[in-house]
Amino acid sequence: MKTRWNGADRIRRAAVAVSIAGLALGVAAGARAQEPAAETRPVQERVAQLNGRVAALYGQGKYAEAKAVAKQALALAESELGPDHPDTAASLNNLASLLQAMGDLPGRTVLAADTMIGYGGRVYGKPETLAAAVELLADMAGRTHRLATGVCVIAGGRERCRIAVTRVTLRALDRASIRRIVARGDPRRYAGGYAIRRKGDPLIERIEGSFTNGVGLPMEAVKEILRDS
Repeated sequence: MKTRWNGADRIRRAAVAVSIAGLALGVAAGARAQEPAAETRPVQERVAQLNGRVAALYGQGKYAEAKAVAKQALALAESELGPDHPDTAASLNNLASLLQAMGDLPGRTVLAADTMIGYGGRVYGKPETLAAAVELLADMAGRTHRLATGVCVIAGGRERCRIAVTRVTLRALDRASIRRIVARGDPRRYAGGYAIRRKGDPLIERIEGSFTNGVGLPMEAVKEILRDS
C-alpha cells in the first residue's frame, strides 16, 4: 500500500474522515442547522456564498475557477471559524467532491482515519491548548462520552468506509489531578485531549466497544474493509 500524500490526498482524507465521524455521532447535521452566532454570521454567509458559487461554476464547465473558489472557501472557513467548525467540514467535503469529479485525485490506495469526541450534544476534535483540554476533560470526568472514528480506504475508484464508536467513561477526578495527567504529554495531538493507554490508564474508568479505536485506529473496522476489498 502506497503512503505518499499530495495536497489532494490530504483534502480527501480529511473530508471523508471528518464528515463520517461527525455523522456517526449524530450531531454534525444538527450543528449545521443551528442559527449562526452573531460574531461569525458574516464569515459563515461568505463561506456559503463561495461554496454556492463553486457549484455554479462547475455546472458551467469552468472547472479551474470552481477549484480556486472551493479552496478560497476552505481557507476562509478554516482560518476564521476553525478546523472543527461544521462549515469547515462542509467546505472540505465540497472541495473533495470537486477534486474527485475532476479526476484530480490520483489512482493510488489511501487509508484514512480521523477521530472525534461526542459529548453534551457537541463534537470535539483536538483541543488547541492545554487549558482547553483540561476544561473538557474536567467536564466529562465521571461521565460517559462517545469516541467515533471514520475509517476509509480509497482504491481503484472505489471508496469503502466504516465507523467505529466506543463509549468511554472517565474517572471522577478533580481538575488538579486531570491537569497533572494531561501535562505529561501533548493533548493537542488527540481528539478530546487524551489517548487511551493499554494498561493502568489514570483517566479511563471503563471502555465499551473497540479498544483499538480508543488507542488510535479501530483495527476491527480496518480488517472489515480489507476483507471486502
